Amino acid sequence: MSFKPNNCESAMLLGDWPIAQLPGLSRKNQSQLLECGIATTGQLMLWANSPASRQALANQLQIHVQ
Repeated sequence: MSFKPNNCESAMLLGDWPIAQLPGLSRKNQSQLLECGIATTGQLMLWANSPASRQALANQLQIHVQ
């Protein structure tokens, strides 16, 4: 038997949160992401959906890919 969250739990697990709520991001990094049009975690996930796109974003922001 596997765990399958209900709709409310799914929304919480897959929430689209403001970038400012990501731990470990400096205000500078937050501003850089906003300048790229990335304001939420959902947008970040769409923008960085492959290793190549994550590396390209990291290069653009001049930060480590992590």
